[in-house]
Amino acid sequence: MGERSDMMNNDKKDRLLYLGHASLMITTADGIYTMTVEEASQVADEIQARHSIPYHMNPEKLFDAEIAERFTGMNKMVVKDGEEIWLEKG
Repeated sequence: MGERSDMMNNDKKDRLLYLGHASLMITTADGIYTMTVEEASQVADEIQARHSIPYHMNPEKLFDAEIAERFTGMNKMVVKDGEEIWLEKG
């Protein structure tokens, strides 16, 4: 996972304290211009949001089912292209 992965581990406790509690995490995971799906999964586990949604998983399209399946982040929620979701306060 290389240099980007090392950067994610620096000052992890400080970053998580700064973030506080997140209800929703929407993360890119194409591995070309952004994090890989494995790195995005790791960040989701660190943030521990109530819902973690991977998107922009392929530079040619917003949704890629194969990559979405590989996302293992905590509280994973897969939203396919064109789908809508409603999140209620709770």
